[in-house]
Amino acid sequence: VVTGALVGTVPVLELSRLLGGIQPPDEYLVTVATGDRRVITRSHDAERYAGDALPPLTGSDVEVGPGRWVASGPDLTGVDRTWGQIEIGLGWVVYVGVPDDVVYGPARAEAITHIALTLFVVLVAMLLAGRSYARIASALRELARQTRLRAGGERLAFSADTPVEITSLVEQFDEAFEGRRRAEEAERIARERFESIFDN
Repeated sequence: VVTGALVGTVPVLELSRLLGGIQPPDEYLVTVATGDRRVITRSHDAERYAGDALPPLTGSDVEVGPGRWVASGPDLTGVDRTWGQIEIGLGWVVYVGVPDDVVYGPARAEAITHIALTLFVVLVAMLLAGRSYARIASALRELARQTRLRAGGERLAFSADTPVEITSLVEQFDEAFEGRRRAEEAERIARERFESIFDN
């Protein structure tokens, strides 16, 4: 039995040209690297970065499957990316990086929309509450004015925009004042009769 191994060398730049056909969208970055994180090829500027060491990932690796991880960290140009990585054999790893703005941008935009909508609803509620407060305060002032008028013996005089609740309340006060006035009048008459009888 004959066993053996065929060994050859390929310059990294040549290998980079062989694998350079990877053309994802501009914001995505595909990098093929060795197990010790040396760049073999990249989808952008492959020849410039071939052989360079990848920067360390700052986020914690999360294993999503056998030989597959998700992490975060900067690329060689300093752009923060979310990385998916998979081992492909030969000790090589393929990294696919998407800028954090692309990953989190829609969620941030939606959060901003929800916050803006919530602030708008709160503002409208505050305006309505302020309007209601102004109406209630005006109605209470009218109630106090009408009560003072009636206590002074004057007739009730409501304006056209006086709320029904206030007119009803003032009329009930008026009935109470009228009842009190009648009781005081009856007491006065009884006292005068008693004094008259006593005097006679």
